[in-house]
Amino acid sequence: MEFQTLFNADCLDSCSVHRGRRDHHGDLTLLACGGYELVKQPEDSSPGRRMGGIHLLYVNAHHRSDGCRLCALPFVDLSCGVLDVLCVLSSEGSVTLVAAGADAAVHIIRATLEWGDEEGLSVSSAVTLSSIPPGGPLPPPRPFTLASPTARPELTAESTCGAPGGDGPICTSVALLDDSPCVFGYCVSDGTACLVQSEDLTQPRRVATWCAHDLETWTIALQPTPAAPDQLHGACRLIATGADDCVMKIWDARVGFDAPVAHNRREHPMGVTAIAFHDTDEHTLLSGCYDEHVRVWDLRSIGSPTSSFKSSGGVWRIKWDSTLRRSSPGQGPSVDRLMVAACHGGCQIWQTQPTATGEYELLHEYTGHGSMAYGIASVPSAAPGAHYYASCSFYDRKLALWRVG
Repeated sequence: MEFQTLFNADCLDSCSVHRGRRDHHGDLTLLACGGYELVKQPEDSSPGRRMGGIHLLYVNAHHRSDGCRLCALPFVDLSCGVLDVLCVLSSEGSVTLVAAGADAAVHIIRATLEWGDEEGLSVSSAVTLSSIPPGGPLPPPRPFTLASPTARPELTAESTCGAPGGDGPICTSVALLDDSPCVFGYCVSDGTACLVQSEDLTQPRRVATWCAHDLETWTIALQPTPAAPDQLHGACRLIATGADDCVMKIWDARVGFDAPVAHNRREHPMGVTAIAFHDTDEHTLLSGCYDEHVRVWDLRSIGSPTSSFKSSGGVWRIKWDSTLRRSSPGQGPSVDRLMVAACHGGCQIWQTQPTATGEYELLHEYTGHGSMAYGIASVPSAAPGAHYYASCSFYDRKLALWRVG
């Protein structure tokens, strides 16, 4: 099943939306797909403008005998491109989107959801709770005009929409702590990284801003809070960053950001594009690289990886599929499943069990994209043995839904 996006699709995330039924047959999966494009007028010598926004869609993969439905909701036009997006269910009636913008800002958006009579979803409104620009004061919240998911906003000669093109910085990645938008980090293409806290999402504050790398910083990750009684939930500990300088760095928020507490300059021959802490094993970290390899690290010693495996293309995104682990309590050893968006190599699902050898095996490969695959997300299903995934690709502007099992 496929959907054509309005702009070049480059990022994707998902969250479950609950209707409050005990049998969970009312559950849907919400998809947020970001797009980015440098748009220029014909015969225009200017750098153009960076345009884009976020497609919202929902999937019902729980109780239909004929498979999934992929339904488009209104398009959220940010008037700038989106390089990364995360979505978090705020309540039964709203979802929070945290988007990395091509204007070098992070945008926190609240979309209000409504259930229809036929178990469908609609979006009644969307508002920017806050935007965090690269410098200066925070602008006031503003509402969005929800647009048709099939009518592309166009740039005209008189238009001021979109972020300026050229060599200006862009926000490249955003990461949440413990799946909550109250603490998150983001990085910018000029090498800057930031840590943000916000008890009230309309008033976020930067608690740290530092120069993480000398070249474009592509990825940032925050270590999950361990499930221990002596650990304060929401207290950030380790932060990992990777960049075009081929360096992976580990920072400790408890001691400051003057220097990393650990780094590796040797093992990545090309840019470090993706990093993911394990969500239950506090000693495990994974990194992805343009050289098509995913490396597995023990944080107690990152002189060299404990193992690695070769993907089908340059690695752009790696994510743990924690929905499978949470959905199968008491059913034997936990299965780790890793999602990989591998640019020209399509998308892959890798699997391992922590109690086994620790080696990763290829479970499934999706090759239906006709362009660079940049985004991937999990879509849980109640069908026995089946699980769905969504992925998106850039130049062909395609969002695809596919099944494993």
